[in-house]
This record gives sequence, structure tokens and C-alpha cells, in this order.
Amino acid sequence: MQLYNLESYNYAEEEDFFDNLIIEQEERIQEKQDYIKCLQKLEKKTIECEQLIDQVKRMEKEIAKLNGSSKHYKF
Repeated sequence: MQLYNLESYNYAEEEDFFDNLIIEQEERIQEKQDYIKCLQKLEKKTIECEQLIDQVKRMEKEIAKLNGSSKHYKF
């Protein structure tokens, strides 16, 4: 059994240790929250890009139809 001399025990060091531990954990939490926000922004941009790609494909089909029908007419 280990005995501690409570008079010489430095509570301030222990308190600093736990304060620093809490700060580190809060920083990690903040980093993870920032990462999640970035992923959400990336997901939103990806969806926007996919929508734009679909729009371009529709426009290409429409242009192809118009080009096909213009062969019958001389401008």
C-alpha cells in the first residue's frame, strides 16, 4: 500500500494537468466539428456539381436534336 504525504502533494499540478487535458479534448472536439462542417460543404458542392452535370447533359441532348433537325433546313 502506498502512502501519500498530503502536505507535500501539489494539487496545483494536478489541477493544471486536468485543465490541460480538458483543453486538449475541447480542441479535438472543435477540430472534429470543423471537419464535419467541411464535409457538409463538400457534400453540398458535390450535389450542386452533379446537378450542373445533369443540366449540361440535357442541354447537349437538346443541341443534338436541334443540330439533327437543322440538316433539313438551309439557313
